[in-house]
Order: sequence, then structure tokens, then C-alpha cells
Amino acid sequence: MLKLITPFRVLFNLDSSKIAAQPMLFTEFLKKTQEALDNPDSSLARKLNPALKVEAKLPPAAKPAAASATASQDSSNAKDHGRFFLSPHMLTLSFRDSYLPELENLYAAAAAEADETLGVSYADMFRPDLPNLKIKINDNTVAVMLLDMHTPKGVPDEAESWNRLNDWVAALVKSMLTVLYPEMIFPLLKGMNEFSNETKDHFVCDVSEYKIFFVLVGDPQNPYPDLHKRFIPMKTVMTLCAETIPAKNEWVANILKHCTSVQMKNVDVRVSDENNFALLATGADTKALESLWELIAAASYYYIAMNVINVNLIRYIGITSGRYSTAMLRIISQDMENIINSVTILKVRYNDLVAELSGANRKVFQAMQKEWEFKNISDNIQYKLELCRANIKIISLETQRRNQGRIETVLTGVAGVTLVSITVDLAAYATQLPEENMHMVGSIPGFMDLGFLLSGNVLSWFGFILAAGVLAFTIKHRSG
Repeated sequence: MLKLITPFRVLFNLDSSKIAAQPMLFTEFLKKTQEALDNPDSSLARKLNPALKVEAKLPPAAKPAAASATASQDSSNAKDHGRFFLSPHMLTLSFRDSYLPELENLYAAAAAEADETLGVSYADMFRPDLPNLKIKINDNTVAVMLLDMHTPKGVPDEAESWNRLNDWVAALVKSMLTVLYPEMIFPLLKGMNEFSNETKDHFVCDVSEYKIFFVLVGDPQNPYPDLHKRFIPMKTVMTLCAETIPAKNEWVANILKHCTSVQMKNVDVRVSDENNFALLATGADTKALESLWELIAAASYYYIAMNVINVNLIRYIGITSGRYSTAMLRIISQDMENIINSVTILKVRYNDLVAELSGANRKVFQAMQKEWEFKNISDNIQYKLELCRANIKIISLETQRRNQGRIETVLTGVAGVTLVSITVDLAAYATQLPEENMHMVGSIPGFMDLGFLLSGNVLSWFGFILAAGVLAFTIKHRSG
């Protein structure tokens, strides 16, 4: 059997900060979601394709209290309230039996198209287990498709028999998703967003809030018109399960050449940086590998999510304050803070998952961490987050400088108005004197007698010009 696990990008993103702060409310939202999906008259259920079955991933129910004297003091489940969503996927999609003939036709057409495009004959080598085809919807715009491909004719042992298998699977999956995404998946994701707004829970982000996943939507304020067709398939992770190793098959040989071997029950799992090989004991059932598929799906999610964020963070690192207004700098700074918070939560979830694993599962995941070089991408994200934090400080200092300049301008304006007021008062006083004393110098003590050498209008204009000059100088040298 050949197991296909394909991550692909979709329009589904959650407010991770809100979920982390209010896990109980998100649990209730998932329960409401499941109830709405099960009710054919609900607004959410009416938006789904009838061929689709959807299951919300609820946290494990608390264990019933034991009927003992110490039951009330049992806190063994207390930690569950702090980590409701260790599982990275939120929804699981499968297909009803009534849709199976159409699904078989879809697969046959996609396999034939892949054969024709690549000039190979792989379609007859595999028999897909379409009734068990599943799609898992995760946070951070990542979904994962899982499909079993049986090999009724066995695994070919010729050297170049599978030399284009990776390309063929990529073409097959893309062709299938080109139909399934707009017809099945996107209506659900859009319905989830509308349902979240309808219930006023607001856990599912609107497209306008896609501050870092802009490749999918374009400008969040003016998104692409064909969002229902926009998905991005990523590299498929394939795991071949067999009782013997095909010695001459180069596709298998490439896995075994550089791999990490882990014993998992009665299976010798070989993990490489591309695909995997599971050497089964004679008569072993592949159902024993369900935990392996969960691990690969989880690892694929975290790797793709961190890689997408890692690539797109450069957009915020390259920001220079001189190109933006103060209001825009405040918005950018707030966006960066939200992104840093979301990425930090993602890394914490990832570390929590690793910490929770034990035994063979932990060894398998550690092997994937090593072969997929998780450390490099994690370190790179951390480095870019530090650059973003430094940029936030620079933006803050620039905003403060501009605000200080504006404050000084306002204060200077107040001083200018005071100067105008003084000169106007002097002018009024001068014009009220008797004509024989209007130009007298020396009789009135202080500086005021100098004003009587000038007319009242000249004094007034002198005050206006002086105030305007001071204000213009301040604006030129201090305003941002």
C-alpha cells in the first residue's frame, strides 16, 4: 500500500490569540458547529454539498469521576483545561457513499490525465481506497488530504519503474482538488466564516484579516475575485508499506539511502527527507499505522504553516517608516504585534505536541524533525520575529518623534497666537491715545512706549508676521 498525505493551502484561518485566551468558548463554538452540521435545516448545513460529511474535532471529554471518597480531590484531568487543541486539525471531511461513483470517475480522469501529461502508465498500478478518503482542515490556511493507494500487482522491482511517481502523484492530487475544492471544500470554509460571524463568536477570520497569508487572497481589502478556486497544493509525503524491500526499485532505494529507522510495533519505519518506507512484519495489518499517519499529517501541517509564515514575514521586515504616514505606521505596528503573537502560539502548540508524545511516536516525530530539518525553519522564524520586534520599536520611536513634532508645533502656534494678541492689544491701546500723545516716546514707562512710534495697523501686522514665521520654522524642522 502507498499512503498519500498531501498538505494544501486553503482559505481557513482562526484567531489563535482568542482561542488561546478563551479555550472553553472555542469548545462551545465547535459544539455549536457540530450541532449545526447535524441539523439539515441550519444555515451552515444548507451551504454544504450533500455529498460531504463533516466532523468537528472536539477535545476529549473529561473522565467521569470515580465513585470513591477521593474522587472529588482527583485533579488528574486538570491539565486538559489548558491544552484543549493539541490536535492541529479542527474539522475532518469525508464523502458519503452516494458520491462514491462520481469520486471514482474523478479519480479515473485525474489518473488518466496524469499518465498522459507525464507519458507514463501508473494508473493501472494503483487501486485507491476512495471510501476512506479524508481531508483534515487545520488552522493557518493548511489542510491535509489522506488517501490509501493499494498496489494489487505488487511493487515493481525494476530500477526506473517509479522514477516519475512523485510528479505523477502531484499531478493526480492537483487534478482532483481542482474539482473538490470549489465544489466541496470552499463552500464549507466560507460557511464556517459566516457561521462564526452569525453566532458572534468571531473565531474564524475574515479575508480582510489575512495579514500574512496574502498570497491566497491578494490585497485583503480587495481580494481576488476567484477565491473559490484558489488553493495551493504542497508536496505530497508518500509512505510505501510492504513486507519486503524491492531491491532494484530506485524510488525505494532513494528513501533507504538516507533515512532514520524507528521501530513502531511490528513495523520498521524508515523516515527520509522526502518519502518514507514501512517494512511490515509478515501478515501485519496496516491499520496499526494509524498513529503514524496522524504524526505525518501533524508534522506536515506544522512544517507548511511555519514555512509559509517564514517566507511571508519578509514583508514586514522590509518596512521603512519614511514611506508611510503615522496612521499607517500604527496599523502596521499593530499587525506585526498580532502576527508575532499568532506565530508564538503556533510554536508553543508545536512544542506542546512534541512534549506530549512518548515511546515510538516520539521517536518517529523526532526522526521527522531531523530529516525535514525543522530546527532550521524554526530558528529562521525566531530570527525574523526578533527583526519584527526591532522594527516595531523603530516604528514606535518614529511615531513618538512625529507626535513630539506635532505637539511642539501646536505649542508654538499657541505662543504665536499670544504674540498676536499682545500686539493687537498694543495697537488698540495706541489708537485710543489723544492725537498729540500718539507718537510720544518716554512718557509711558517700559517697552510699550516704543509701540507708539508705529501705527496700530502696523503693530497688528507685525504680530501676525512674527507668529507665522515662528510657526513655519517649527513645522519645517520638527514635523514628521
